[in-house]
Amino acid sequence: MLDDNPETALQAIESAIRQEPQEPLFYGIRCKILARQGRYQAAISAFDAAICRDSGYHEHYLGRGLAYDHLGQRTNARRDLERSSNLLPTAEASFSLAGIALDEGDRERAKRLYLTVSRARGELGGEAREAYVKLDVVDFPGRHVTADVFFDEDQVVLKVANSTMHELMDVMIEIETIVNGVPGRPRLREVAPIGARSFEVVETGIFYREDDDLEVKPRIIRARPTT
Repeated sequence: MLDDNPETALQAIESAIRQEPQEPLFYGIRCKILARQGRYQAAISAFDAAICRDSGYHEHYLGRGLAYDHLGQRTNARRDLERSSNLLPTAEASFSLAGIALDEGDRERAKRLYLTVSRARGELGGEAREAYVKLDVVDFPGRHVTADVFFDEDQVVLKVANSTMHELMDVMIEIETIVNGVPGRPRLREVAPIGARSFEVVETGIFYREDDDLEVKPRIIRARPTT
C-alpha cells in the first residue's frame, strides 16, 4: 500500500495517529511514506515526533539520518546513523555512513564499512562489494591486476589481467629485469584500458637471447576504474 498509493497510505496513517496519538509505530510509518515521496524535511519532522515517543528504536534514527543525508546535512546524518548503528547495526546504516566517510575524505573508514556491508545478502551487499573494489583497486592495484610473463620469440610479453567487474584504465606496470645476474634499469609500461574480467597482452620492449639468464619481475603500480 505504501508503494502503490502513498497518498492514500499517508491519509490512513494520519487518521490512525489522530486516534492513537501516542503510538510511535504510526509515526514511524508516516515518516517512511514522506521519505519515499522525497519530502525529506517533512520526514525529519515526523521522525522527531517518533523519537520523542520512542527514543530507543533504531529505525527512527536510521530514517532520520537517511533523510538528512538526502538533504546534504552530513553532520546530522552521521550522528543519527551512528546512533542507529549503536542501537542495532544494519547494512543500510553502514552503507550510508561509508558514503559520508568517503565524502569527508576518510577512505579507510569508507572501505571498512563497505567491506562489512559487502557480506550482506541482496542488492545492497553487491553495491558495497563494487564500491569497496573501486576504492581498493586504486589503493592496492596489485590485488586486482596481475601480470604474467611470457617469452615470445625474442621479446618478453606480459598478459595483464583485470579480475574486477569494472573496466580499468591508467594501468601502469613497473618491470624489473636481471640479465645474467646484472639488474637492469626498471621500465614502465602503461596498458590500454582493460575490460572487466578481461586481459591485455603487452609488449615490453625487452629483448633477449636464447643463452641469456633472464629474470623478469613485473609489478602493478597504478590502476583505476573508468567510472
